[in-house]
Amino acid sequence: MTIEINDSAVTLFDSQVHKVYQEGYSLKGLVREKSVAGAKTIQFPVMNKGVAFQKAMHTDVVPSDVAHAPVTAAMNDWYAADYTDIFKNKQINFDEITELADILRNACGRRMDRILIDALAAAGGTGTVASSVGGANTDMNFAKFLAAMGALDDNGVPQDGRTIVMNHRAYRNLLNDDKFISSDYGQQRFDVTAKGNIKPYLGFNIVTINDRTENDGTLTGLPKDGSNDVTLFGFHRDSVGLGLNMEMKSETNYVPEKLAFLSTVMFSCGAVAIDGTGIVKITARQA
Repeated sequence: MTIEINDSAVTLFDSQVHKVYQEGYSLKGLVREKSVAGAKTIQFPVMNKGVAFQKAMHTDVVPSDVAHAPVTAAMNDWYAADYTDIFKNKQINFDEITELADILRNACGRRMDRILIDALAAAGGTGTVASSVGGANTDMNFAKFLAAMGALDDNGVPQDGRTIVMNHRAYRNLLNDDKFISSDYGQQRFDVTAKGNIKPYLGFNIVTINDRTENDGTLTGLPKDGSNDVTLFGFHRDSVGLGLNMEMKSETNYVPEKLAFLSTVMFSCGAVAIDGTGIVKITARQA
């Protein structure tokens, strides 16, 4: 095996990953992000509300005493890897490397989404919308959507930067609700924006994902309990933090003992809820 073929494989694999892995994310880019190379933990500062005082002549200024209390995201290392055998791959089959890049990228993208979902699920002090809203033990509907919007509105959460993430089944159920699809209520636009899987509606970016059961049985989609209650999440961009110790990167190495190329996609990150008042948990019954 010549060094020229090895270099060629490295170049192609790396370019393919950087070409397509951005499309594998559903939630990255919709939360607050902070990159610190080499960090074991990354902090996100939380500042409390301030107070405006009326100024009287010659009186001392009264400080607002704005409290600072950072939250911390612990970094964890993740990777997806596989071999490309030089014999079975006919001495370098570039189509195989392309397919492998897509598979590994998708695996890492699903994992990063799940890290953010776990942070949303662990958040305290959030708003809640019960499965009984809009009907007993019901899936996602227009009434639940309005309740989630109201929970953020009542907490003074800014309109700009809101996202609601749900599975495809919940979104299909929404499309069966006449109030959701009627322009008399929400002025829904059915076009998909340039970002891809994002549908704008009543100030929210609706993001849909599948249930994502991995080959080993682990769930990387939205949480689901034994009663078939799925938790959907509405959140503001600044209510969740994604810390990145190492951005997603790729490498390909020839392993002589295997007579194969080992292709790897890797990243290091952690996520944490910054402000629970900017998050709402919606329970949808999907029996």
